[in-house]
Amino acid sequence: MDYRIGLRQVFYILEKDIEEKLWSKWLAIYPNMKQDTFISFTEFKEMHKPQKKVAQSDKKRIDKMVDGIRAGVVRK
Repeated sequence: MDYRIGLRQVFYILEKDIEEKLWSKWLAIYPNMKQDTFISFTEFKEMHKPQKKVAQSDKKRIDKMVDGIRAGVVRK
């Protein structure tokens, strides 16, 4: 069983949850926006994305941690 499929599903759900929270936050500030201070939701969402990309070494470290967790949970 490939655990990466499950991880992709978890990441997708987390992304949607974050997007919903950002939408709520944007809606809260929308009434206070003026024509010269207006920011679209797309721009607002881009402003809140992490700026640092995940390094290859971090990906390998995370994969190693996941493999260790998987080995502890899934017994062959």
